[in-house]
Amino acid sequence: MRKSAFFLAMLLTTNFLLAQENTTSTPFVIGGTLNFSADKNFRSLPSTLGISTTNPDIGQFVDLNKSKSSYFAFTPYGGKHLNKHWVTGLLFDVRRSKFETTTMVLNDNPQDSFQQFSKLTINTKQYGFGIWGRYIFNPENKFKVFIQANASINFIEEYINLELGNNYTNKTTYVDFGLSAGAIYDISNNVRALLKVGGVSYVNGESKIDLIDSPTNFSSFKTNINPSSVSFGLEVGF
Repeated sequence: MRKSAFFLAMLLTTNFLLAQENTTSTPFVIGGTLNFSADKNFRSLPSTLGISTTNPDIGQFVDLNKSKSSYFAFTPYGGKHLNKHWVTGLLFDVRRSKFETTTMVLNDNPQDSFQQFSKLTINTKQYGFGIWGRYIFNPENKFKVFIQANASINFIEEYINLELGNNYTNKTTYVDFGLSAGAIYDISNNVRALLKVGGVSYVNGESKIDLIDSPTNFSSFKTNINPSSVSFGLEVGF
């Protein structure tokens, strides 16, 4: 149902954009933003969710002092100016992350105090698509400030590998409604540099671990204004 609703919203948005007349010299825009991080002895993966969808029994015993993580996100988009202040369009989102550490493995016998430590690897793949709208406060200036809203549906697959334990997959589907702020600098008449900072978001979704019969429903409302939420990008008008 969620997939069908977002496909319909994207189709209606495309038809709406193509039907609009615009007097700006470059009515269409294409671009993309990039976000990445690499950490050692600290896990700061800037997930959109801001929450862990991994089995909580693992996270309780993770040793962050022997860990390393990496994260990469790329969000291409396209849109059209409705007027000099408003731009709207479609977006896609691709993310990859990897987390490696050691974790304590619990024994089945509660009377056995012997503890084992195992290598833990979590590989995460995420993709999504949605619609966005941007309001530019000062379109006549070379340096512009804007706020941007988005609505998207996203799909996550986490592959959890425990060297001395079970391996399993966690699949998550969620919708995301967000509001962010940013700035644009006109490098030329057609090329612009863009900086965007995460602001407020609400997510609602379902997560299913293949070792557990029933899925888990979740929701989250949060602010996300920190260095890991900063994205850089380029935009081309035509």
